[in-house]
Amino acid sequence: MAQPELTTRTISGVSFMTIIKIVAVGIGLYFVYVVRDIILLLVISIILSSGLTPMVEWLYVRIKIPRAVTVIVVYLLVIGLFILVIALLVPALIQEFGELGNNIGTIRAQFSSQDSSFHQVFERYGLGASLDSISQAIAGLTSGIFERTLGLFSAFFDFVTVLVISFYLVIEQNAMKDFVKSLTPSSSHIRIANVVTQVQKRLGAWLLGQFALMASIFALTYLGLKLLDVKYALVLSLFAGLLEIVPYLGPILSAVPAVIIGFLVSPTMGLFVIILYIIVQQVENYLLVPRIIGRSIGANPLIVLVALLIGYNVAGLIGVLISAPIVAVITVIAEDYSGQKKLLASEDRGKS
Repeated sequence: MAQPELTTRTISGVSFMTIIKIVAVGIGLYFVYVVRDIILLLVISIILSSGLTPMVEWLYVRIKIPRAVTVIVVYLLVIGLFILVIALLVPALIQEFGELGNNIGTIRAQFSSQDSSFHQVFERYGLGASLDSISQAIAGLTSGIFERTLGLFSAFFDFVTVLVISFYLVIEQNAMKDFVKSLTPSSSHIRIANVVTQVQKRLGAWLLGQFALMASIFALTYLGLKLLDVKYALVLSLFAGLLEIVPYLGPILSAVPAVIIGFLVSPTMGLFVIILYIIVQQVENYLLVPRIIGRSIGANPLIVLVALLIGYNVAGLIGVLISAPIVAVITVIAEDYSGQKKLLASEDRGKS
């Protein structure tokens, strides 16, 4: 009796295994979507641990104490510095935000009462209504700042989770390498270890450099606005420092509110504010960025900008903060792949 010939089942010309693979990929993507918040916390923890590792290694080599104690010392120093900054800035920020929220209506009235180009632009494009909306939003934020506690416990839990995961990654010197190795074949372990090392170095350099750059821009802008006696100097300079995360557009966007407030005082004050922001940007471009950031990411700024926009659409502010480090990771992997490809090509030429 003849045996039936084994064939692969097909549905409308598509093999059964292909359908299984498509379904598996779909389930995997859905799972990633479901646990996206956990993945986000893990990414933030990896970035934080990469930034803390250089400090831990520096102390560990010099003071010769157990690694766990070194990590705790670094954590206490960083948390203490963070608490000190909050204690110094938050009271003044709340006061200035409150004043700004209460005075935005007055600012709009000043625009309306002046027969100037500002008035024409604001009325032509309907920005007067936008100022009203901003006023209401800021006033609502400041008036309810101690009442909005719905997401406080969730945010605190996420913060503690990030600290715990990053603490483990730092205290276990090879934790990240061991984790990645467990997902890859043994033949690639040496190469994977080198890639992970490069990723950690680049992320650490980016994180420390970004904090230093934001702090420098904040300090320079605050000093300049204070010397010019511009109102809301602390809020405006903090805005300038935070927007350093956005290449090219950040400095321009941060200058807009300061210039408007300066012109409300007088045209001369407005021009001085413009000159101040130009000077700060030139110092940033030609002195701070080459020295502090350098080539920490190693990617085209346009790619970083597109990644920031994608990050904002996917995860809001957190997406903006982690998009540049993700670009840095992808860049390291791409460089390793390109180098490996060139190495194999040269070996093939050598054999032939």
